[in-house]
Amino acid sequence: NPANSADLTDPAEVADLLNVLRDIGAGLQLGTLLGRDPAAIADLGNIHGVIALWKGLREAGASDQAAALLDRTATHLTALDASPGTRDGYWAATALLSEARRAGSAVAAQLSPLVDWAIAHVAVNEPRLTCWLLHLLPQVGAGDRTGSLLADHHLIDAVPLHDPGKVADLFDELRQARLTDEID
Repeated sequence: NPANSADLTDPAEVADLLNVLRDIGAGLQLGTLLGRDPAAIADLGNIHGVIALWKGLREAGASDQAAALLDRTATHLTALDASPGTRDGYWAATALLSEARRAGSAVAAQLSPLVDWAIAHVAVNEPRLTCWLLHLLPQVGAGDRTGSLLADHHLIDAVPLHDPGKVADLFDELRQARLTDEID
């Protein structure tokens, strides 16, 4: 029985097993696997695996475990170093926010501390990543935070004017967020 013996530390592998068990209708094995609480055991170092596990748990009806995994992951990510040149946590946070935008307002509210952390550690020296965060904020229920993100971090001033692509990206995100007043 793979549900009894599977290594639960690799979130991508566990997600694959959850999905297969669910798809083939192996309810007993699925219950056994969920009973081992993979959300509490999974290694959080691979954000894409964590996202896959989170989705798999939700699709398997294990909403409590999915919520616990999300809390655990947000706590883990906000503890990572976000100094310039160490952007792993920031990239992972935006990846999780990107996936969470599809899950609805309850998940968005749960990610509020992660949104706060991402805004506080915005990568002003990486305009495309900053633009992605600007794009995500309204989609995770934090659209009201875009103005303060721009003002607090002086993002307009941080855009390298010698790179027209980065300027265009930022202006496009400002336009989509209806923040064109910030351009003047």
